[in-house]
Amino acid sequence: MRSLLLVLTLALTLTSLTTPAAAHPRPPAVIFDTDMDFDDAATLAYLSQEHRAGRIELRAITVTSAGAGLPGRAIRHARCLADRLGLRGVAIADDSRTGPHSFPADLRELFDRVLTAATPGCRR
Repeated sequence: MRSLLLVLTLALTLTSLTTPAAAHPRPPAVIFDTDMDFDDAATLAYLSQEHRAGRIELRAITVTSAGAGLPGRAIRHARCLADRLGLRGVAIADDSRTGPHSFPADLRELFDRVLTAATPGCRR
């Protein structure tokens, strides 16, 4: 009985080592490009949940200041949220140039105030 169990264990181990890679697909790689407004903060929370569950591999977060985020502030919000969501190993980069189609200044200030209030104590 012991030898049969040993043979079965060995057979299963060898089978798992020789199974094609397609049988163990890697989760899709994701790069999240954001301008860090409200819907992007919610999306980042969703992506972090999927990343931690192994359904995606969140590789990077790129932040533009050409939309809703303020230069230098949008990346702060992305970093703070990523830390709080457990995404410490995910690369985060930004581009602080302001594009021609940015949100109106009053909306950009509103987004910044709300996201700052949502991440109290963040120093990044």
